[in-house]
Amino acid sequence: MDKNTPQNIIGKISNFKFQLIINKNLYIDEVITKEIYEIMENNLLEKIHTLSDELEMCN
Repeated sequence: MDKNTPQNIIGKISNFKFQLIINKNLYIDEVITKEIYEIMENNLLEKIHTLSDELEMCN
């Protein structure tokens, strides 16, 4: 099965969005610093954007 099927891409996007929520809570609870949070957030948002573009190309 192809790793980049629309359903798999949607699953990856959902996982990254869930990770954004977890990271936000870690920052709020002062487990991670603002700098670390921003780095992780930017990385995840970039991955979500890339996968969203890939999903568009599948349709």
